[in-house]
Amino acid sequence: MSNRTSQRINMQGAVGAIDPNLSDVLEFGVWKGESLQFIVESLQEKYGGTTRHRVCGFDTFVGLPHSWIGKNGKFLAGPGAFNVGGITPHIPGVEFFVGEFQHSLPKYLPGAQDIALLHVDSDLYSSAIIVLEALESRIVENTIIVFDEWIYNHNLYFDDCEKKAFEEWVDRHDREFEFLDFIDRSSDSSGHIEQRTVRILK
Repeated sequence: MSNRTSQRINMQGAVGAIDPNLSDVLEFGVWKGESLQFIVESLQEKYGGTTRHRVCGFDTFVGLPHSWIGKNGKFLAGPGAFNVGGITPHIPGVEFFVGEFQHSLPKYLPGAQDIALLHVDSDLYSSAIIVLEALESRIVENTIIVFDEWIYNHNLYFDDCEKKAFEEWVDRHDREFEFLDFIDRSSDSSGHIEQRTVRILK
């Protein structure tokens, strides 16, 4: 199964598990907007043509702010990787917050509601921990969190930055969670990617 196919199955399951009483649907790491577009389409399918939730996308749109270095010290990508020239994708109904997360999140937070779905596709540990800490008060019981690169392993390159950020955040804030039983592994030419979906219990 390709990475893209498994990601779609994983995300469709995550959207299906959303608590309709929670509000915001957020993606961190939009890039070209393919997964965010799929989230919107899945929400419309779930709710019969409407998204019902506030959907927001966060990205610099000029690439990674610094190098992505794997846990074993191997270089994965440099600053500016995933650059789309500062252009936000056209996805009707989505509100975009442009810039590094530590700068864009303060613009979002004043109107933030409790989070229904959080898609973390930040790659970097530094970015993932910023997101989790900034949103700590809005990540509540039944919030669904999808990690796109929980573990990334390709030949000698290994990374678990998103996993590390989440585990530290859980310990720091005494959170409880469960893994949801969705497809969370894929292998293709880009290597082995483990994607994880969790539901916050406390």
